[in-house]
Amino acid sequence: MRDVKVGAADGYSGLTDWLTGPQCRQLVFAKASQAQLVYQALVAKRTGQLARSAKVSVVRGGKGDRWVGRVTAQAPYAASHEFGHDGAREFGRDGRSVRRDGFNELRQTLNHLGG
Repeated sequence: MRDVKVGAADGYSGLTDWLTGPQCRQLVFAKASQAQLVYQALVAKRTGQLARSAKVSVVRGGKGDRWVGRVTAQAPYAASHEFGHDGAREFGRDGRSVRRDGFNELRQTLNHLGG
């Protein structure tokens, strides 16, 4: 990663100005795009729909309205795949509903990126 210059000589009066500026937005977008690629590599690909549904966005949020990167998986079953579910229509041999654990690939993505 390159050096980040935030002083008055570089056009910023303080760190807050830099965190809300275009250079920070660009860096956040690059890191979020990297997270998207890692997620797409990790996620199961039976049909590929879940991996293809991963999208990147950069929005203002948090303290001081700094830039925040988001990776969202928008497939209809993304939440149940990630976090798990109780199988309301799925039953085991004993007649009880089956609990499916989540795959936690978003957490694995963060761990891979060093967070």
